[in-house]
Amino acid sequence: MKKLPQVLFILLVLLNSYFVESQQKTLQFIIEPLIVPTLFIYYWVTTPERKTTFIGIFLFLWMGDLFILFENNSSFLKWGVFCYWMMLLFLSYNFFHYFKKYVLGAHLLGVLFYGSYLLVFLSHVYNSLGDMRIHGVIYGLTLSLLGSFTIMELLRQYTNAKALLTLGLLIFSVRDVLITYNKRYFEEDVFTYPIPILHAL
Repeated sequence: MKKLPQVLFILLVLLNSYFVESQQKTLQFIIEPLIVPTLFIYYWVTTPERKTTFIGIFLFLWMGDLFILFENNSSFLKWGVFCYWMMLLFLSYNFFHYFKKYVLGAHLLGVLFYGSYLLVFLSHVYNSLGDMRIHGVIYGLTLSLLGSFTIMELLRQYTNAKALLTLGLLIFSVRDVLITYNKRYFEEDVFTYPIPILHAL
């Protein structure tokens, strides 16, 4: 029973990637909204103590996906970014709930990495963001701040959980970059199947 959501999740991701690549929008609209709920079911059946913060993370992630998927004007994109931002706030709350020690040297390395990453990205696409500039900067700063702290924690004391969180957040940020290029820089879907794969990872 516990492996069924995993298998279904992988199947949905692969199907969605194929539909995105082949531009079969109708099938993508059917499959993609099922991905996050399937992942949530896996969390629900495998986790004895369910946390409200994680429910919030899944909820806002799912809502953000829907706004981006069914986007037909700039307000949809703004609401999608807002939902992803709320997801990051819930994730940050959960992260800092277990936060115990600040290490300046390790954090500076995280700030250097994510700060450089954000500056290079914004310098390339900032003029293309238009009415999304404030949303993009706030979202980027929030993600970069959380990312810098995950790197600090990983350098301070290595655990598999910290490594997965650090890597997962980095992969998600790369996925955000590809979406931004599609939506605002190229104004077309130049990046296709890598986005749902990175999103799933």
